[in-house]
Amino acid sequence: MDERQINGVAVVVFGLTVTALLAPLFPWFTGVIAGGTFLLLGLATADAWVWQSQGLTLLLGLWPVPRERVVHHEAGHFLVAHLMGIPIEDYTLNPWSSWRRGYPPGEAGVRFGAIPPALLPRCPVLWLAGIAAESWVFGQALGGATDRHQAGALLASFPPTEREWRLRAAYREAQQLLQNHWPTYLTLVTAMTQNQSVTDCLTLLATARLNGSTAGAPDS
Repeated sequence: MDERQINGVAVVVFGLTVTALLAPLFPWFTGVIAGGTFLLLGLATADAWVWQSQGLTLLLGLWPVPRERVVHHEAGHFLVAHLMGIPIEDYTLNPWSSWRRGYPPGEAGVRFGAIPPALLPRCPVLWLAGIAAESWVFGQALGGATDRHQAGALLASFPPTEREWRLRAAYREAQQLLQNHWPTYLTLVTAMTQNQSVTDCLTLLATARLNGSTAGAPDS
């Protein structure tokens, strides 16, 4: 079950809970509430099977989104990809902008180009960089279930104990990269907050690295 489906289950459970609480207070409205609940369940099922939860992702995009968290999270992916030499094609910061650009299933995120085969073993560092960045800034990461799944999938051939060790090592490496380039990271966060283009963001990163902007991050 991915992050979108977990969110869908949470929405449905919330709806059922509200129905159970309100039914004794409004007996005449019980049928309407029950009908709406079954309709919601039917739509959620169809969305999951037919549209791969794209409709749910867009619906959840209507809720207030902690944009600051999203920017810091995606900037972590962006910077680490740049440092690793992985091409970056685009980025979006909410499901609706992704959907308008034709990126199914409408998720926010950094879009990478072809990853060189030699770098594939290090890609868990890339996938965990957003969680590492969000944790540095806010103390914990609220998102990133899909990132963890992707990182784990790359290490699926290893025994569970070694896989967990490699995931922890990848997370620490992501933290170290961010810490070593903290002013550069903050510059990137500002640029992405302003919705600057990928080209402009890469120019800022190249300039920051050329100027030696590598002071460490503050203690978390």
